[in-house]
Amino acid sequence: MIEQLYLAAQHAGLLKQAHWSPASGAPGSTVQVAFQAPDESVLDGYQLSADYRIRYPASYLPELQANDVLSIDGMAYRVRAVRAVSDGSEHEARLCRP
Repeated sequence: MIEQLYLAAQHAGLLKQAHWSPASGAPGSTVQVAFQAPDESVLDGYQLSADYRIRYPASYLPELQANDVLSIDGMAYRVRAVRAVSDGSEHEARLCRP
């Protein structure tokens, strides 16, 4: 079911193409993900920092893990952590700039 939701979002132009490069050197893949870069207040409110993350169906990137690299819109991001969302059919990965 979650894959159908993401397919509809892809057709509506709401997703970004992400190329996954595993840290192990194994072959990667390219998938559509929901990319977010909301600003987060840091240093007691004196500075803003982007909190990069993606959401995707668990079946799209079942082996995604910390230290893997994702390329989104020509920019590289390193995976900091991956967690299951709700019933586990969707995952969220927190990212940082290398």
